[in-house]
Amino acid sequence: MAKDKPTGGKISLSGRLTIRTARDLKKKIADAYVKGGPLRLDIRDVEEVDLSFFQLLYSLQRTALRDKKQLVLEPPVSPLLRRTMSAIGFEQNESGSGEGDDPCIWRMISTDES
Repeated sequence: MAKDKPTGGKISLSGRLTIRTARDLKKKIADAYVKGGPLRLDIRDVEEVDLSFFQLLYSLQRTALRDKKQLVLEPPVSPLLRRTMSAIGFEQNESGSGEGDDPCIWRMISTDES
């Protein structure tokens, strides 16, 4: 009998992604993560975000890299999230999908002023 390939999970996150919702968000992500396969985050409908969300996202990215698991931010990413990422010095890495030569879902914004 053939073994089923892990399908992973897709999580749609919306509303407030702040310290007040961090515990519930962490559980939601952990529940999807253990399903195996790629994990896809739909974050197009975010209304409020703070640093705690980025800490959770960073931890998730490191865990996925360690476990050789794909993590993808589903397009389109919320404009609010993009602005906040930019304000703290990051941007979405369009080629980063948790695998290959450039596995990170974000990268630091270059500040070279050559």
